[in-house]
Amino acid sequence: SVWDTPWDGSSTGLAMTSAPDMFLTFILHVVSRAFIYGGNTTFINNSFPSQHFGRLVGLSYLVAGLVGLLQYPLIGWIRTAASPFNVRSPLAKQCILVSSKEWQ
Repeated sequence: SVWDTPWDGSSTGLAMTSAPDMFLTFILHVVSRAFIYGGNTTFINNSFPSQHFGRLVGLSYLVAGLVGLLQYPLIGWIRTAASPFNVRSPLAKQCILVSSKEWQ
């Protein structure tokens, strides 16, 4: 399972062992998410016409949810691979390939 070890490189909160540390990490995580989503919503509100606000906020939440959904299989893939480089290298190549096609 992905959660078999006491520490996971993708989240500082999983490294906490005491309840007060976990509580503090949870509060900091919630506050940071509030600032991220608040900034995202403000950017959409200021950059686009108001009739598209709901669609664009929903789309940004959908993209964030899909990225979060892919996070756990990728962590499991990294743990089962012989080396994290074997996972990160193909993903980096795909990102470069997609971004280079967007600029053409």
